[in-house]
Amino acid sequence: MPVKISDALRSPSESWNQGDVVRSIFFYSEDEELPAILLTPACDVAQDKVDNWTFVALFPERAVVTQFSEALMADWGPRRTADGKAILTQKQKSSIQNRIRELVGQRMPRFHWLPVGIDGSESHVADFTCVTSLSAEEARVNLVRICSLNSSWREQIAARYAAYMGRVGTEDFDAAELDSHIERMAAFVVAPD
Repeated sequence: MPVKISDALRSPSESWNQGDVVRSIFFYSEDEELPAILLTPACDVAQDKVDNWTFVALFPERAVVTQFSEALMADWGPRRTADGKAILTQKQKSSIQNRIRELVGQRMPRFHWLPVGIDGSESHVADFTCVTSLSAEEARVNLVRICSLNSSWREQIAARYAAYMGRVGTEDFDAAELDSHIERMAAFVVAPD
């Protein structure tokens, strides 16, 4: 049964937990402070099993959507409005919307969309390539929690992070050879022309 997007969030509890969203933490790779979410497993946080906690950076939705949309539009060379927005065909607009649907549907392995509103952005996107660690003691003292993810969203982001970091890169198969396998398998269900 579908739930409201707001059901994913709650106010932070008294004690820290996996899925806590913090107002800002410094990320050296970005050379700036960004909101972040705690990824360290809940049992490790609750039982003080680790000295350092892992956080993933949260970027405003506009920054991420603009980044992958500009990459898509690079070949299209769209005309622009005075404020820089692209003028697209319906097919191109649909392509951008489908990519956004992939983002919010958690089908982009590198990113995880969260309905966390901070500083004027209605939602944020975790980028699994941008993580940092901070001592648990320093985090407890210096970081400000603004909300927390409810279970199962809390477990989902941790599982997706682990899957992204645990992936194994392989060499690409020859495209022509793959096409012949695809056509052969499609013949299982599609009548020949």
